[in-house]
Amino acid sequence: MLHREGISPLNFKYKMVYSKIKKIQYCFQDSQNNKVTTNELETKLREDSERMKKNEKFIMVMNQDVIEGYDTIED
Repeated sequence: MLHREGISPLNFKYKMVYSKIKKIQYCFQDSQNNKVTTNELETKLREDSERMKKNEKFIMVMNQDVIEGYDTIED
């Protein structure tokens, strides 16, 4: 599994969990550490994942069997 933590374009912290079948799950927290699951955030983060999938380095990482680590993604 590849775990990445970063800040979305809406400045919400999020954690993305990539499985071998390339499903992406998000865990959101706002500045008060409340969980956030709004349609607006889900839409924006889907756009983020689509943009990242177009990145060759990102695809190369996704194609490896097992990778563990943390990374920061910023717009």
